[in-house]
Amino acid sequence: MQIRDLEYFVKLAELKNFTQVAQFFQVSQPTITYAIKRVEQSVDGNLIHRDQSHHSVDLTPEGQQFVIHAHNILEELDLAIQEVAQDKIPKIKLGLPPIIGSHFFPRFVPALNQANLIQSLVSTSVGSQELLDLLLAGNLDLAFIGASQPLDSSRLHLDLLAAYDFNIIASSANPLGDKSVVDYKTLVRQPFVVFNENFSHDKVFAEMISHHRHKPRVIYRASDVNILKSMVVQNAGVALLTSLAIDSSDQLQALTLKDYDPPKFKVYLAYRQDYLLSEVEKQFIAIVKDAGQVD
Repeated sequence: MQIRDLEYFVKLAELKNFTQVAQFFQVSQPTITYAIKRVEQSVDGNLIHRDQSHHSVDLTPEGQQFVIHAHNILEELDLAIQEVAQDKIPKIKLGLPPIIGSHFFPRFVPALNQANLIQSLVSTSVGSQELLDLLLAGNLDLAFIGASQPLDSSRLHLDLLAAYDFNIIASSANPLGDKSVVDYKTLVRQPFVVFNENFSHDKVFAEMISHHRHKPRVIYRASDVNILKSMVVQNAGVALLTSLAIDSSDQLQALTLKDYDPPKFKVYLAYRQDYLLSEVEKQFIAIVKDAGQVD
């Protein structure tokens, strides 16, 4: 029995007609007949019953049981073939922080897709600090990194792709919702929703409050930008957020701090200085550098 014989048998169970099965596979009817005989000989049983008067075929009870297994065998074989094919595709272990993944990376997708590189990407989406640790430990090949402070260029090759402002965001229902500028004295009275320590935002927030005597009340630490923005929209608090992650469709007001000039949120593509790039990784980097530009 051959794999093709199983395919003929499964299709015969569906169409219940030898002629139609032969036409479907574009082979002669005897080819189908001999294939079904081989299947029956292999399992030592009668799997079909021919209704000569209606030129149709029905499955015997044994055939009904066997066709279930035949379906599973063919599905598993197809999956195995796909997995082997996938294993042959060069992989890029890519670090992609949530904000950059949602609001910056999509600009590269058309070019990457045209170059058939999307299928090579195996991405890890956590905060930039955690991605840096994974990159330096050799668990990632490349990583997009969002940073507000200088990075260790002695260990990393860094391509600066863009730079964005940090803003305070507030709900339209908040007293700050109709303002464009706010001072820290006013801001500190507001509850804050902040990112956890794996995000570069946490360092900027810590630096902001270090310049002042009073600290704002933090009510929630988020690891998801959409949760953070949703809480602000619902006026649970205000937040510090890079302008990269603020969309025109968001029901949010972006404010500039009057008495604090935060650093820029810089987006880098990074890899280890001692890492030997593969050809597919070089192609990926070229596309990103060509499509990306410092804002």
